[in-house]
Amino acid sequence: MMAEHVCAENVEWHLNLQHFGDTNIKYLEVKGACNVCNRAVSFRGPAGLNQSHPTVAIDGSEAVFPFLFSDEEFDGKAVGFSVSIPGGN
Repeated sequence: MMAEHVCAENVEWHLNLQHFGDTNIKYLEVKGACNVCNRAVSFRGPAGLNQSHPTVAIDGSEAVFPFLFSDEEFDGKAVGFSVSIPGGN
């Protein structure tokens, strides 16, 4: 039998860097799961992909954080979407 554990203290994080369409915005995709029991992290927030604010995958399995570096200004065509799911993520 496995010893008791706290999932939040045993999370392995996976980061992926992506580029947002025809813009200079980059975004970081974040996933996580407990190393002991394999329970996945479920992120909360509006679902979709939006260059203006963080979003999550429809199933909450991934958080997406858009960013520019401090000396950059937005360049490109505004794209993206986000939806709020009442009672869901």
